Amino acid sequence: METLVQDLRYALRMLRRAPGFAAVAVLTLALGIGANTAIFSLLDGLLLRPLPVRQPEQLVLFGTGSNWGVVSGISRRYDIFSYAQYRYFREENKFFPGGIAAFSSWQSPVRVRWNGDPAMAHSKMVSGNYFSTLGVNPAAGRLFTDQDDRPESAPVAVLSYRYWTSKFNRDPAILGRSLDVNGTPFLIVGVAAPEFSGETLEADPADLWLPISRYVQVTLSPSLLQEPLSRWLWLIGRAAPGADLNQITAGLTVQLHQWLQSHEENATTAEARDAIQKAVIRA
Repeated sequence: METLVQDLRYALRMLRRAPGFAAVAVLTLALGIGANTAIFSLLDGLLLRPLPVRQPEQLVLFGTGSNWGVVSGISRRYDIFSYAQYRYFREENKFFPGGIAAFSSWQSPVRVRWNGDPAMAHSKMVSGNYFSTLGVNPAAGRLFTDQDDRPESAPVAVLSYRYWTSKFNRDPAILGRSLDVNGTPFLIVGVAAPEFSGETLEADPADLWLPISRYVQVTLSPSLLQEPLSRWLWLIGRAAPGADLNQITAGLTVQLHQWLQSHEENATTAEARDAIQKAVIRA
C-alpha cells in the first residue's frame, strides 16, 4: 500500500507539471471506458440477455440461424427448411413436448392502408403455434392459434406493441377491425407484449405478424407451401426441462434422413444417397 501511495503521488506531480498531457490522458481514459461500456451494452442486448419469453432456456433452434446452411464434402448442414419439412417434424415430434413452430427466414415488406394513404410496414410470417411455443402473452386481444393458420380461415394479424403505439396510438378500438395488407383485409386480433419484438433481437423488428398460410397475399408471389424442396423457414422447438441437446440433435438428423429418403427425387443416384447420409441438423 505504501508503494502504491508513493506511485500515485508521483503520478499526480507529473500530471500537474504537464496539464496538457493530463487532459489528453483523462480524455483517453474516458473514451476507452465509454467505448467498453457501449460494447458491453451491445453484447448484453444481442447475446447475453435472454429473449423476453417464458423459459427461453428450453427453446431449441433447428440449425444455427443461417439463411442457407452449408453444403460441403463433409456434410450438408440444414439451417432452413421447407413447409413440408416443418409439417413432417411437427407430426413426427418426439423431442419437443412444448411444440415446434415455424417462421419465415426473412421479413416481408407489405403495403398497409388504414384510414388514409398507404404506407410500408415490415411483416413476418409465422405458424399458428408460434406465440404459444415461444411463450408470449398478448398486451391486448389475443395471439394466433393453429386455427388461424389454415387456408380456409379468415386472414388475421397480430401487431407489435411498438407498431401499435406509433401507428395507432395504442387505441384498443382497432381490435376486431380490418387492416388492408397488400390489398387483402386482415382482421387485427391482438397486440404482442411490449417487450417482445421477435424470436431474435433485430435492429428493425417486424411491425406485424401474419400466418404462414397467407404466403401469397403477403409476398404477392406463387406459394411455396406446396414446394417440398423450397427451404425458407426457420424452426424452433420447446424442449422438456433438462433435455439432452446432443440427443435431440442426433434424433432430428435421423428424422431428416428419413424425410429426404421418402422423396424419391432426393435419392435417385448413389451420389444423392450419399448426400442424404451427410445431411445434418445442428440444434
